[in-house]
Amino acid sequence: MTSRRGRKRAPNRATSANPPATTSVVPESPGESFPSPTLTTSEIEDDISPPALTSPIKRRFRNESSSLNKLSDEEVWSRSDSDIIAAARGLWRSSVYDHFEVTLRRDTSPLSLIFVFTCKYGSKNHKPIFRPRSRTSEGTSNLNRTAKACDIEMGRQYNQPSATAGIADPDLLAMSTYSPAAHRALILLRCARYARPFNIYADEEYKREVLMLRPDAIIPSPSTLSHDLKVVYLELSKHVKIFFEVILNLSLIT
Repeated sequence: MTSRRGRKRAPNRATSANPPATTSVVPESPGESFPSPTLTTSEIEDDISPPALTSPIKRRFRNESSSLNKLSDEEVWSRSDSDIIAAARGLWRSSVYDHFEVTLRRDTSPLSLIFVFTCKYGSKNHKPIFRPRSRTSEGTSNLNRTAKACDIEMGRQYNQPSATAGIADPDLLAMSTYSPAAHRALILLRCARYARPFNIYADEEYKREVLMLRPDAIIPSPSTLSHDLKVVYLELSKHVKIFFEVILNLSLIT
């Protein structure tokens, strides 16, 4: 009979060097349950964060406008003027369109849609511009040309009352309407009356001021003003000579 001290214990398989592979336990019945994993605070915050809200309205309108622009005049004839104009505006990128009120003209023989661009500033000389809807992507050169001319005209009309306010000299009132020659003459009068140097008209601040009031103004250089003054001096000398000759003749007669 072998004593207990002499017995050799069999190695524990659970503590051997090569542990057995773990296997997943599948519940045998629906009644069995397993504890859910514990979530951290950051995971909980991420889980309850509200979903990002995105509105498909703009995308839907853009897609609808794009498809509307691809249709012919006959195919969009039943649509309202505002829908057709809004779809076309989606293609217009130039700021020149802000100068105009856009309406739609419908011609029936044959069926055709024509955009009418009317100056929103009410200039009498700025006539409406007509452009077929089928040619709306051909450019803005005509719109730019007429809008620029209108801006220049409206600027002159707008600045004229303030330019003539408080002026009693009829000669200055006669020069209130802009022209490059009148502008240079006014500068020469200012230089002569107040002994101003020609170089002050080369200042950047002066140029910005003039162009702000009159975008198409031509600002003369100091050398041009110097040349103009010499010409004015020579021409006025002739009139001064004639004036004194008349005075001399009158004195001799009397």
